[in-house]
Amino acid sequence: MPLPNLDGWCDERLVGEATMKNFFGSDPSMRLELEQRLAAGINLPDAERLGVALADVRSCVTGTSGPDPLAQRLVTAFVRPAVPMGVALDVESRYWNRRLALAGRELSRAATAVARVWLDGHPALRWGGTCWFVTDKWAVTTRAVAQEIRHPGVKARVEQGGQSFAVVDVRTHDGSPIDSLLAFLVLDGARQFINGWHTSERSGGKSGAVATIGYSARDSRTGDPLLDLVYERSFNQKCVAPGRLLNLSDDGFLTHDCASVGNTAGAVVVDLAMGHVVGLHINGALDGPGTGVAWSTIEQALRTLGERTVVAAPELGADALERRGRNAEDYEGRQGYRSDFLGIDVPAPMAGPTIKDDVNTFTVGGKETTLLPYTHFSVCMSKARRMCRFTACNVEGGALQDVGRAGIPWRFDARFDEALQAGDDLYRDNDLDRGHMVRRLDPVWGDDQAAQAANEDTFHFTNSCPQHKDLNQKTWNDLEDYVLQNAGKFRLKINVFTGPVFRADDPDYRDFQLPLDFWKVVVMVKDDGTLSATAYTLSQRDLVTGLEFVFSEFRTYQIRLRQVEEWTGLDFGELRNFDPKDALESAGGAVEIKGPQDIQL
Repeated sequence: MPLPNLDGWCDERLVGEATMKNFFGSDPSMRLELEQRLAAGINLPDAERLGVALADVRSCVTGTSGPDPLAQRLVTAFVRPAVPMGVALDVESRYWNRRLALAGRELSRAATAVARVWLDGHPALRWGGTCWFVTDKWAVTTRAVAQEIRHPGVKARVEQGGQSFAVVDVRTHDGSPIDSLLAFLVLDGARQFINGWHTSERSGGKSGAVATIGYSARDSRTGDPLLDLVYERSFNQKCVAPGRLLNLSDDGFLTHDCASVGNTAGAVVVDLAMGHVVGLHINGALDGPGTGVAWSTIEQALRTLGERTVVAAPELGADALERRGRNAEDYEGRQGYRSDFLGIDVPAPMAGPTIKDDVNTFTVGGKETTLLPYTHFSVCMSKARRMCRFTACNVEGGALQDVGRAGIPWRFDARFDEALQAGDDLYRDNDLDRGHMVRRLDPVWGDDQAAQAANEDTFHFTNSCPQHKDLNQKTWNDLEDYVLQNAGKFRLKINVFTGPVFRADDPDYRDFQLPLDFWKVVVMVKDDGTLSATAYTLSQRDLVTGLEFVFSEFRTYQIRLRQVEEWTGLDFGELRNFDPKDALESAGGAVEIKGPQDIQL
């Protein structure tokens, strides 16, 4: 049976899809990482081997001059690597290193089902591509691979895990155009499935990071010798190639931008966030979207052909890999907020008598503390509210780094009970955002390792409070920008304390109470060597209708630090004496902040 002509059908499906040529659009953090690396004078892997100068790579990334073709391919290989399974964690990119490490167990599980299709007796090919076991005796691959198996005189076999299985039949089903992309190989032996790979019932929509696992081979039809040079260490090995799932349509047609280099038809596609099998790679993915078929379509085709499906492991939860990736030991070495950071001792506020019993205590380094340390900041937690009482952060303006946030999920802190932390149950399917108390960019300073650790540390539920989705988009955000930008501009060191105001009449919602007001205190050293401590408040007063919250207009005000103490039950100690608003007789009451000119320092 001839291979169906599906080129036109596939082309129609790819209209408007992203391609490898604009991968920076979907991965801005990759561009940032690459720019920082090049700015530090670190060239790309293999650049020296291939004789590509650092300046040429920089020009390729910035677009300042005509790009060198080989430099372009080096950039492609950095952003979309393809590495042998045995060294999957040795990826140069920090972005992909972390994701491959977290999903390592699931990648290894899926890889055990991936096999190579050998073509004994073929006039031109030693092997034809990749397949993967979907039952104990059936493996799925592409229709193009099946066509090579049917070549006269060919005896096909599948090698997997040191075993060889002869292909005794090829089964197909043409119920729809997408079914015509698939073929199933019936094998003469039985393979034992142990802890089958994870699958998902989800279909439709878009997802994030994925990876293909399959055998790469040079393909003379690509006509790109530069590609062969850059990816040569990946050929003829079982490789993992991370990228993005661009789209997964309701009828089971998927597109991705993994670097499925050469001929990798038949590779398995695995979701790196949840660890489950997404589908089968068909072709493409370097200069245009890679195409594939979703697992749900493969499973349905198997049933139509009368074959039982593999016994698969249960689907993992959305944050399962992130939870696995953290335990209490992973937080060792976190110093948290430093009171001596400004050169003048500025202790974090203490819990006053009215709230002392509500504050969580933790054991850190063998000592009890109420401040949970992270990188460059600490958090004080409320037992009753399961949210932070306040956060304390050191900001070094002269060492700030611009690190991207893409791909970083919110997570629980593994050092204490999740039941004492407000997680996704509060934020799911509503207009509430996980509002950063320590602003994401504030602690992101120092060397690359510290900056990246601080960036990820801000994405803990301990550092979030529920805020309406529009809250941070106006004056409060402008205030934070003003403080941070000037800290960087003047290379200032500042301390920032932030938190919610908890009141007994705060509205109830999903077994939580929502704070309606927030405060911020900024501490700096003035030119005369004395401290300045300015306090601000932001309100999201609400109208309640059932379980939905519609927040009215909000404003940002500068207030006295003593007012923050009265509202929160916190004791700022001597710091209250350095509040310029408190010292000025003309300061009056709360002053609305409409711009920098309204701030009294």
